Amino acid sequence: MTIDKKQILIIDDDFMNIRVLSHILDGGYDILTATNGKRGIEMAHEFFPDLILLDIEMPEMDGYEVIAKLKEDRKLKNIPVLFVTGNNAADDEWRGLQAGAVGYIGKPFHSGLIRREVMEALAR
Repeated sequence: MTIDKKQILIIDDDFMNIRVLSHILDGGYDILTATNGKRGIEMAHEFFPDLILLDIEMPEMDGYEVIAKLKEDRKLKNIPVLFVTGNNAADDEWRGLQAGAVGYIGKPFHSGLIRREVMEALAR
């Protein structure tokens, strides 16, 4: 009997962040990655991941623009998004949640927190 792993799309322009997040989630999930918002949206359309981990500070299209485009798209709007970012001000968290994110994780990453938030987001 094969159990399908949940699929997580990480959208972040920093390869080290992608590497760290992939390592934290290694083995439990199928990980997809995109290094910019445009490619992330394309991959969301192609794969319909179970969850998106999204950075805010990216060139060309920031995380707020990405989540707005995801939420405007009837096929993608129900994919839960967790912001994973270095923007740790309370206003940033509020703005992310208002934009439709189901959670907000500040950097530096704490592996236990990442795993817990991912499990909770996927359970919704």
